[in-house]
Amino acid sequence: MSYHIPSYFLTIEEDDLEDLRADVWSNDPIPAYLKVENDIFDIDIAYRGSYTRKFRKRSYWIDFIEPERFFDAHKIHLNAEYRDPSLIRNKLSLDFFQDLGVLSPNSQHINLYRNGSCKGVYLQLDSVDEFFLEKRGLPAGPIYYAVNNHANFSLERDGKPKDSLVSGYKQAFGKPDDDEFLIELIKKINTTPLAKFPEIISQHLDIHKYLHWLVGAVCTMNNDGFTHNYALYRNSETKLFEVIPWDYDATWGRKVSGGIMEHTYVPIGGKQTNHLNNLLLKVPEYRKFYKDLLVETMETTFTVDYMENKVLSLHQGIRPHILLDPYKKNKVDLFDKEPEFIFEFIRKRSDYLNKHLGDLDETKLKAKQDWKKAIEAVSPICIKNTGKYGRGIYATRDIKKDELIEASPVIFSPKSEWKYLKKTSLFYHCFHWGDEDTAIALGNGSLFNHSYTPNATFDNNLEDVTIDFYAHEDIKAGEEITINYNGEIDDKSALWFDVIE
Repeated sequence: MSYHIPSYFLTIEEDDLEDLRADVWSNDPIPAYLKVENDIFDIDIAYRGSYTRKFRKRSYWIDFIEPERFFDAHKIHLNAEYRDPSLIRNKLSLDFFQDLGVLSPNSQHINLYRNGSCKGVYLQLDSVDEFFLEKRGLPAGPIYYAVNNHANFSLERDGKPKDSLVSGYKQAFGKPDDDEFLIELIKKINTTPLAKFPEIISQHLDIHKYLHWLVGAVCTMNNDGFTHNYALYRNSETKLFEVIPWDYDATWGRKVSGGIMEHTYVPIGGKQTNHLNNLLLKVPEYRKFYKDLLVETMETTFTVDYMENKVLSLHQGIRPHILLDPYKKNKVDLFDKEPEFIFEFIRKRSDYLNKHLGDLDETKLKAKQDWKKAIEAVSPICIKNTGKYGRGIYATRDIKKDELIEASPVIFSPKSEWKYLKKTSLFYHCFHWGDEDTAIALGNGSLFNHSYTPNATFDNNLEDVTIDFYAHEDIKAGEEITINYNGEIDDKSALWFDVIE
C-alpha cells in the first residue's frame, strides 16, 4: 500500500510571524489558520523542542481553537526531523513500539506550506494528553513528560540530591494532587529492599509493559530515551504507571546530530543512568522475562525481513516530496542511502545483542559487575610525551574494541562566548557541542592527539554532559590513543595545523 502524504496550508499574519520569529525560545503561541483539504481551523501555534529551535527548519505545536478537534485531537506536534537524513526514524520507532504492544503516539508525514511557501516534509505526532487517552478508549489518568535528565527514577542526579522528586517531569494532564502518585513511585523504587522489590513495585508500575518498552528502546538504540524522551501515564483503573516513548529521531544508528552512532553504544540492559532499569534487571524473574522477550523480538520484528517493507514504503512515499523540501532537496543522495544504512544497523545491532544475551544470565551478570569494578580500579590510560605533539594519551593495558576509554566531564560554552574563547589557548582544546556551541573536555579529554587513521572515536554524551572516548579497534598496551579532530572517523578534511602521522 502506498504511503499518502497530505498537504497542510498554514496562514499567519506578517505581524504575528514577526512576533513568532522574534524569540525562538518563547512558548507563547500566535494565532493562525490551518487548512487541511477543505477544512479550515482557527489555531494557536508556537515553536517546540529544545536545541532544535536553533535550526533553520523548526518544529511546532498546534492547538486547535475552532473547531477544537482535529481527528479527535486537540493538539498536535509538527516535527521538522531536521537532523535525520532519512526523516523516517521517529515514525519507524513509534510504529515499532506499537508492534511491541507499547502505548505510543500515532504519526504521519505531511507537506507544510506557510503563506503559500513550501516549508518541506514534517512529521505530525499525537500530543500525549487527555485526548490521546480518550481516542484509545483508555481511562483518564495523570500524564507526565520526562523533559530532562533528572527523570532518571533516582533520588539523585550526578551524585547530588534532587530539589524535588518530580524534578525532570512536567505534568501534561492531571491535577496537582496527582504528583503524589509519581513521588510515591520514585520513593518506592529507591527505598524498597531488593527482596521485596517485585512485590512492592508491581503495585505501582506495569512491569511487563515497562519491559516491552525497554526492549524497544534497546533495539532502536535511543541513547537519550532512558532519562527523558518518554512520558509516564498512570492508568486510573489499574493504578499502575506505563511508559510512552517520545521523540525517537536519534535512533537506528544515528545520533541527535545526524552523525553515525556505533551499534554497540547502548548496552543490552539499557543505559545505566536509568535507576529503575538497573533494579528491575537485578530481579531474576524480570531479567528472564526481558531476555526472552528480547530474543523473541530479534527473531520476529527486529529483523530486516520484517522491517524492509516498512522502511521502503516510508522512504518511497516521501521521496517525491523531499525533492520539494527547501531544507532537504540538496541532500537527496544521502537520503537515498538511508534504507540500506538502517538495514545494516539492524543486522549489526541484532548481532551485538545476540552476542551479549549471556550478560543477562545471573552468574555472568555478577561476573561482569565484578570485572567492571576491577577494571575501573586500574586506569587504562596514562599521559606521556609523544615526541612530536608534546603530551598524549597512551594505553596502560590492552583495550578491546568498543571499550570505553574515558568519560570526560565538560565545561559548556555557548556560541556567544566563542569570539572570546578562540583568542585564548583553550581554542586548541575545544570540541563541538550540540549544533553551534562549544565544550572543553576536562580530565584527560583535551590531551588526545589527532590522526587521520585514529584508533579511538568520541561521542558527545548530552545526557551525562561528558565526551565519551571509545576504542575504534583493539589497542595494545603502550600504543598512543588518537582521535580524528574532524569528528567522524574517516573525515580527511584539513585542520588548522600540519598533521604529523
